[in-house]
Amino acid sequence: KGVDAVSGGRSLDSHVALLFREMSLSMSGKEPGVIAVSGFTEKDGGGCPMLDFLNELAVLEMSKYDSLKVVERSRLDSVISEQKLSLSSLTDTDTAIQVGNLLSAKYILTGSLIEMPASVVVFGRIINTGSGEIESVAQIVLPKNQEVSAML
Repeated sequence: KGVDAVSGGRSLDSHVALLFREMSLSMSGKEPGVIAVSGFTEKDGGGCPMLDFLNELAVLEMSKYDSLKVVERSRLDSVISEQKLSLSSLTDTDTAIQVGNLLSAKYILTGSLIEMPASVVVFGRIINTGSGEIESVAQIVLPKNQEVSAML
């Protein structure tokens, strides 16, 4: 299930909020716990302002749910540094689970951004650090308009 952001006249932040809302809806009925937002990465390993935007909005949106307690980004960065990992390696499920366990997080939220000629596809997933199972997954397709292009 994904939300196709190409349709409709929503702003960028409302498109992205839909991604996190859909992911959190899939979590209803799941065991409450701590969630670490490991961050979004580009498939080519680069960086851009869009990634910072996605990461910050993920923390904001996940903090709205009483059943999920969000780990601060500074704690995550500290573990990444101590373990000599890179942010791009967190898209690997095994690495994400390892970091989640080090943070005593039950879940870890991660995702990726893929730039296409006319759009940007954002994939997000929440992984159970105990079982390795993907608990929730969603995607949005953002039109590569002026606002989105400026953040790439």
